[in-house]
Amino acid sequence: MDHDERVNKLRVGALLALTSLPWALAATVAAAAGAPAWTVVTILVLAEVSFWIGVLLMGRATYQAARARGWRAVPGELWWMLRTGRSRTEAVRSGDPQAL
Repeated sequence: MDHDERVNKLRVGALLALTSLPWALAATVAAAAGAPAWTVVTILVLAEVSFWIGVLLMGRATYQAARARGWRAVPGELWWMLRTGRSRTEAVRSGDPQAL
């Protein structure tokens, strides 16, 4: 898998994982508005499926970041990867001063 494809998978995965949050909120609003139970359950199932597909797409990059920098650094490392399209390790190797 080439670099661009890996970055795109990470970005799509993050987008899918984050878009599950509004779906969960929609289920709460639907329940409060008196929607039938099957509607609320359907919305929650769609949110959960969307979240896990996103996690699966991001999985390898997240695992590699955790191994390289530790679990506490994963959120910052993923944010860096989403913004720049490469890991900090790659950026340091190429001499990027912002990576330090």
